[in-house]
Amino acid sequence: MDQESLRTIPKPKKRLYAVLHSIVWGTASGIIVANFFFSAFFPEFTPFPALDVGIAILVVPAFCGFIMGIMLNEYEMRIAIYASFLMTMISLAFIFVTVFLPIITGTVTDIVQLASGEEQRQALVLSSIFVLPISVIGGIFGKAFGDVYLPSDEERTLRRMLAKDTKLWHRLLQKYFEKEIEEETVEEEEVEENSSEMEPPEQG
Repeated sequence: MDQESLRTIPKPKKRLYAVLHSIVWGTASGIIVANFFFSAFFPEFTPFPALDVGIAILVVPAFCGFIMGIMLNEYEMRIAIYASFLMTMISLAFIFVTVFLPIITGTVTDIVQLASGEEQRQALVLSSIFVLPISVIGGIFGKAFGDVYLPSDEERTLRRMLAKDTKLWHRLLQKYFEKEIEEETVEEEEVEENSSEMEPPEQG
């Protein structure tokens, strides 16, 4: 790769940008997941339409992780995984605070006094079990999808440079092999000429 090609490659994003983007998308995804969990398990306390519990547990974390992986595809894979962990922690924190807010504020002194206490504990257990692995898998698939179909400017430039350099190498190899074949042909002709000169003349 020549110096002109190297100058055209955009500089990689700073680590600070990766951290900020992962925090922003992880926080937004965590809030969305927490909202869907709360509306599915506690429809009587939310103005949103109730969802199926299976959708809240399986579909929503996978979809949010997938979208988050696409939005973070310009960074390394570990950034999408870290953002998935952050999304899980934030969603669980919102669910925990929302469920146990009466105890935290002192309105209720005993967990038994909470409305639908058993269902609330069940929601917390299910969310803690399923949100993390599903969101991580969704983030990995989203990152892979983004790398293939929505590459960043840096990735597109690198691919163009790689294609250009590959074509150049092919031309150089072709010229090299053509030169080798030509030299071998010349050597064979010289050998044939020498052998014909060294043959004794036929006696009549």
